Amino acid sequence: MAYAITYSSPVSSQNWPPSLTKPTLNSKKNDIIATLRQSSELYRFIMLLKQADDYVTNGYQTEQIVAPILTYISKHFDTAITNQQLAALTGYSVAYQNRVFKSSYGQTPLKYLTDYRLQRAKMLLTIHPDWQIQRVGNSVGFNDISRFIHEFKRYYRLTPNQFRKLM
Repeated sequence: MAYAITYSSPVSSQNWPPSLTKPTLNSKKNDIIATLRQSSELYRFIMLLKQADDYVTNGYQTEQIVAPILTYISKHFDTAITNQQLAALTGYSVAYQNRVFKSSYGQTPLKYLTDYRLQRAKMLLTIHPDWQIQRVGNSVGFNDISRFIHEFKRYYRLTPNQFRKLM
């Protein structure tokens, strides 16, 4: 099956030499190659446009998901926070929001919350050396003292008491 590609040119070919106006085997072959190259370049251009659109859309969605979660965690870190609460806040499913958050921060929102709480606990241990460990843990959202000590040791490789003694 042969395809013919025709186009009209604003320049008249009546004054051209016969070698340029008569189709030859080479010119047909060159036309097909040129058409394939143009098609390839056009496809590449369309794919670049799609990638740019995906980048803008994903960047917007990332900001729509990550920013409210970070704000919520910084304001409510001392209370119980669930993935369902965060999903209600962002309007996306738990799985999708966690995937987007993890792609930006390398961890899930609840892991980020735990790390945030531990950093705040370290600060409280530093500025309030007279507070009991239980009070520090409760102040940053850990209601179970055992879990607080375990997470603190996992994060800093020291218990809260060991950390306090080093100060």
